[in-house]
Amino acid sequence: MRCHTCLAYLLLLPLLSGCPTDNSGKPPAARRATEALSPELRVVLDLAYEEGRNNNSFPHPDGGFIVCSAGGGLQAAVVRRDESGKVLWNCGVEGNMALALLHVDDAGRIYVISETEELFVISADGEVLWSMPKIHHWPTPDNFGMGDDDIYLLINEELKCLDRDGNVIWNRTRLGRSQTLLVDRQARENPLLYYAALEPTQDIRYGGRLIIRMCMDSQGEGIWRKQQKVRETAYASFFPGALAMLEDRSLVVLLSDSVYSLDGKGEATALLDEEEPAAEGAATLVGAEAHRLENGNILICNNNQRLRSGAMRILELSPDGEKLSDVTIDGTSAGFLNSGVGSAFYDIQSDRVFLFLERVKNVGKGRIAVLDRSGTKLAEYESGFGYVTFFQKRSDGRILAHREGGDLLLLP
Repeated sequence: MRCHTCLAYLLLLPLLSGCPTDNSGKPPAARRATEALSPELRVVLDLAYEEGRNNNSFPHPDGGFIVCSAGGGLQAAVVRRDESGKVLWNCGVEGNMALALLHVDDAGRIYVISETEELFVISADGEVLWSMPKIHHWPTPDNFGMGDDDIYLLINEELKCLDRDGNVIWNRTRLGRSQTLLVDRQARENPLLYYAALEPTQDIRYGGRLIIRMCMDSQGEGIWRKQQKVRETAYASFFPGALAMLEDRSLVVLLSDSVYSLDGKGEATALLDEEEPAAEGAATLVGAEAHRLENGNILICNNNQRLRSGAMRILELSPDGEKLSDVTIDGTSAGFLNSGVGSAFYDIQSDRVFLFLERVKNVGKGRIAVLDRSGTKLAEYESGFGYVTFFQKRSDGRILAHREGGDLLLLP
């Protein structure tokens, strides 16, 4: 599992670690979703805890929900529910593993991935169409596209192009290790593939790693290929950097402690290079996302991170790399004492941070705080029992809190 797949891993994290219990010995998710909940929060999906089963729930673009279930020796399943929570169909998948939703295309096909990095493609009627193991870089919706678009995946350290039935059209091998892939579908008939991988450098004096970056057309033919040496850091030995496309279609590369811009020929220019090693537990840029603001600045935030010893970092750079603001938010800096691990989400449009924290003295019970970018608290809500594993922004701009056990909470 790769560090730059933080969000997808976060969806599975509470399922992999088992379900915590409160002082009564019962799983917190066994309580009803509305118990100990602030009235401002609305439960849009209320799933009573099923013995031996955990859930991840996601809104379906056509209404209702997709619930990915696993645990307790039962077969994993993908379940379609309507707005009331009624089961429309139940599709069992081979194995007993946690699942997370990746994408729903315009034909209603559902793409889910397991904790063992196996991809399952399910029809709109709830039948498994095909599956593919060894997905080494967890895909985004752009990997799948829409309609009859080809699918581009990193499978068993190979770049493969698949049709909608899962048949391999072409593949590229020996491109490096620890790969990442970004698919640009703006030109739908001929999408561009941006690829990064690691190779060790023999320059002992440098003591770093060699990153290989490539741009390919939709047939896997190279447009440009570049190499870059980077310092040896805690992540450099296995992470080639996340490729991020900004709103103006310019490219940046996010490493653990540096940010580079790429021009149209793949040449890298340093925007940020923090040579001092980050303190243990500090928020790094691994798994972060990047955006171009209306004023032209670049905003970087490590959204939906699990705040263990680390924190959420919001960084704003000028177009030429000047650091304009650099804010780290965790429970303590936000003024919360006696709180444990949580998750955080920064919404750029509203300039608000949503932070979940567990009450240490009441295991499984938590609260959601809303803060501005400086860390000033704007609001606070009791979120009841069950960890909020991640936050998601709906198409209408409202924020959903995904709670362990499958409940979905809608914030004001």
